[in-house]
Amino acid sequence: MKKCIALFTLLALLAIPVSAMAVKAGDWELVGYTKLETYWDSVSVNKNLAGPLLRSNAAQPQNIGRIRFTAQSSRFGLKINGPEVLGAKTQGYIEVDFDSAQDARQSASNAYIPRMRHAWFRMDWPGGWQLLMGQYWGVFCDFYPETINDGPYQNHGQATQRIPQARLTYTTGPWTFSGLVGAPYDPSGDNDTVAFNNLVGSGANANYSGTPASLSGQRSTLPQFQGQVIFEKDLYGKAAFAGRPRGFVADFGAGFQHIQYLSGRLNNAWTWGGYGPNIDGYLPIGARNLVQKQTQTLTPWVVQGTLFIPVLVTHNNNLAGTASLTIQGHIGQGFSFFGEGADTDNSFFKYDAPAWIGTPGTNTWTQVVNYRRYLTPKYGGYIQGQYYFTNEWYASVVYGFDKSYGIGRDRNGALPFLDAANVNGYTYATNANDQSQFTQEIQANLFYTPIKNLKFGLGYSYMQTVYFQRQSFNAPFAQTQATLTSRDSRQGNNHSIRFGGWFFF
Repeated sequence: MKKCIALFTLLALLAIPVSAMAVKAGDWELVGYTKLETYWDSVSVNKNLAGPLLRSNAAQPQNIGRIRFTAQSSRFGLKINGPEVLGAKTQGYIEVDFDSAQDARQSASNAYIPRMRHAWFRMDWPGGWQLLMGQYWGVFCDFYPETINDGPYQNHGQATQRIPQARLTYTTGPWTFSGLVGAPYDPSGDNDTVAFNNLVGSGANANYSGTPASLSGQRSTLPQFQGQVIFEKDLYGKAAFAGRPRGFVADFGAGFQHIQYLSGRLNNAWTWGGYGPNIDGYLPIGARNLVQKQTQTLTPWVVQGTLFIPVLVTHNNNLAGTASLTIQGHIGQGFSFFGEGADTDNSFFKYDAPAWIGTPGTNTWTQVVNYRRYLTPKYGGYIQGQYYFTNEWYASVVYGFDKSYGIGRDRNGALPFLDAANVNGYTYATNANDQSQFTQEIQANLFYTPIKNLKFGLGYSYMQTVYFQRQSFNAPFAQTQATLTSRDSRQGNNHSIRFGGWFFF
């Protein structure tokens, strides 16, 4: 055993100089930056302001303002230029940061685990054809707002998605066409049902034991598909985007995948209804037997359009006095499959019809209420205005939002044997998830770049999340008309002041 270890050690030591000699000067390049970010938030919120926010009436200490410092967003990447093969130039890239966990606690020695961001190689042929394989951005991630926090407007205006994929791109003149097949997304906590198994109890209070279903994206047995068309040209001059002059851009992208939700029992379902005209709290359906009787295959999809418009332009590399406007909008259903939205907001239930379920291995049948699952329809986007006072000083103001639509408080008087639990016959239900209806944020930032390697930023953000229903401050998801009080709220708010410093290499 010791001889084997010694042999492997010797081979490893020999491999290092051999590998070094195989890489010629200029074949690889180390890129990235170190970043310090410090910020004060008025409530407990994700480091990247990814939302949705906790309610304003949430229990302490979530509602106490706090200040944090972190360097975990620092990253480094390695670009490798490979040899020509099959008539194509080759290049590889791998990038790592330390942002795998959103650290809510500051310690005496903050240690973070490295996380792979990108890992891909590509082949570029003469004539504009390119093949990329590996983990890379989806087609919805080309125009990030420039903010101090990472992942800006994630879940309320801007997709953040890096997926393993194979992408084919063709560029001709001002036009670029791309298509990819990538990994299907598996949501977490997306209104999972409890699988049918053995009947526990009897009558209207019968329950079915089992465990929540998972891997719902993989079970569809199809990849995620995305396509993109870009038009980019210097029509009348350029303005700054990410610190470099850029002409007019029109970007259109679309994507879809399938997802399979297994049949099962709705565990502790709650209606989107209310106890009266002025009370909009969740209405518990109680111990009644509600099910999604049929396994459903649904189709998350999104369509997105982006315009980058130079307003005050330059015709060289001098950015002073230039201004730009970026407008992005998207519409679809099941947003989080494409990195835009929270998993728990992906789907909801709606009353379908009464049904009967048989107990396995017996002749016992139980009357149930069948609900069908629907993906939540949404629209959103952002608008950013940016102005360069000088080549060193510039400012940006961004407003973004994410909103559900087409979901109300419909009633159905034919709901069977639910009079005591759902006295008003509300048809929409959620499976013990507190789903948000609307999230918005406005952010203003001032940046200073004395040299190309250094950048500093100071900014302010106001963010708000509005939920479909109120929750009881004392007993969430267990409220009655008596427990809902003036302390209970449908929304959460956050004020944030942020500073960032970057050193690029």
